[in-house]
Order: sequence, then structure tokens, then C-alpha cells
Amino acid sequence: MGRLPGRLARNRSGVATVEVAGIALAFILLLVAAVDFGQHVSAVGKIARAANETAKIATQFKQLHQGMTVQRGDEVGVLFEAARQVAQPLDVDKLGAVIVTSVANSGSGGSKVAWQQRSGNAAWTSRIGSAAGGPATLPTAFSMRTGDSAIFVEVFYTYQPAVLSGSLFGGDASGVPVYSQAVFRPRFGDLTTLDP
Repeated sequence: MGRLPGRLARNRSGVATVEVAGIALAFILLLVAAVDFGQHVSAVGKIARAANETAKIATQFKQLHQGMTVQRGDEVGVLFEAARQVAQPLDVDKLGAVIVTSVANSGSGGSKVAWQQRSGNAAWTSRIGSAAGGPATLPTAFSMRTGDSAIFVEVFYTYQPAVLSGSLFGGDASGVPVYSQAVFRPRFGDLTTLDP
């Protein structure tokens, strides 16, 4: 019986196995964290590109028509379909929203919302303004002279990390809000009305 403790003291194979398992677990967690961070960066880029491309497409129309179903090709629904395509595989309808706002400065009262259309989750609200004829909140570095109009596209999305907590990305347990806004001046018309 006196020899048993000596044998146990010399047998360290179990300790090495535990150490290797601990290192492997730490490596796997680090790898998963890197994937989560990479997917977050990718989501931010896709949302920014969706806002930018959608705003560019909007400004190429002389006039837009109401309607979410694309039949003629100049319905406002074309813009939402463009945002969906650019943001893929992100589901901006389920986990976000796309809001297109026309803003005009007619001279009396400054810049105002001419019209606004939205697609996706109704929980998101525009940072530009929402009531037609109501005041528009313009970004700090953007100004409009009398007679100017602009198309704002806002894309919202909730990024949900696979493993890490949303708080590491500035969010909470429900996910991390991602927002992007793009603004362009119309090229061929003022786009201040939507035709029926």
C-alpha cells in the first residue's frame, strides 16, 4: 500500500489529457468568437451597401409609382426588392426594415418629408421623420437649399451572434442593431410625389 501513492504521483497522463482538452476548448471558443466578429462586420457592410445601392437606384427614376408589387418596373417596390437582393443572405424583412423617404425644401419651413414608404419589421422607425409634410431631421453634414429634394434610404437590421453575447457588440440579448443611411439627390426629376 505504501507504493500506490508513488505510482499515482508518477502517472501524469490524465493531467496532460485535461490540459490538452482545456487548450482545445479555448481554441474552439476563440475560433467561434472570430467567426461571430467576422459575421458582424460582414452584416454591417451588407447593410451599408444595401442602403447605398438602393438610394442610387431610386435616383435613376424620373418618377416612381405606388405599389409594392413590381409590374411596370417603376413602382417603389423595386427599391425594396433591390435592398433585399443586395443584403442577401440577411433577411431585412424579418430582422430589419428598409425605409425610403423623399425630402424636399420648398422654402417655407425648411426641409420636410414629401413621402415615405417602408418594408419589413414595423418596430423600426425612421430617423429622418415619418409624417408627410412634417419636418425632416437631416444628417449634420447634409443641407438642402430651397427647391432641392433628396431620397433617403435607411436600412435597419438586428444581427444575432451565433455564440457570443450581443452585449460584446454593443447590443443586448435580442441582438445587435445595425443601421445604415444613404442619401442621393434625384437625377432626372424631383421625386417628391408618388404617382398612383
